[in-house]
Amino acid sequence: MRLFIGPAKRTNWEVVPQLGYAIKEDMVIGLGIGYGASASETENAMDFEGNTFIIAPYTKKYISLSECFALNLHAEVSYATKDCESSGETSTAETFFIGLRPGVSYRMNPKFVLQAQIGSLG
Repeated sequence: MRLFIGPAKRTNWEVVPQLGYAIKEDMVIGLGIGYGASASETENAMDFEGNTFIIAPYTKKYISLSECFALNLHAEVSYATKDCESSGETSTAETFFIGLRPGVSYRMNPKFVLQAQIGSLG
């Protein structure tokens, strides 16, 4: 979640849980489904609110560094639709993303892995 203070106050957040299935020892396919919200308040009454729905199929390749640690490369194609309301008017926006997200992984046990993605290229 981010909050910007200044002439405009903005709050944005998204939650996109992902579930994957290992098709090989070093390859996972999966799907992320999520929701997000945003709001903005300005001094000149140009306030807006929006809700976002996201679907993101992905594949992830792992490069092992040790038994527990690995680098990963997450390839994703995502679609999001956002409904916005500003000054009593509503609109809908659709976005597509095709890209790569590098990351790191820590295997807690054979069935559970903690992961962090670092930025995106795409």
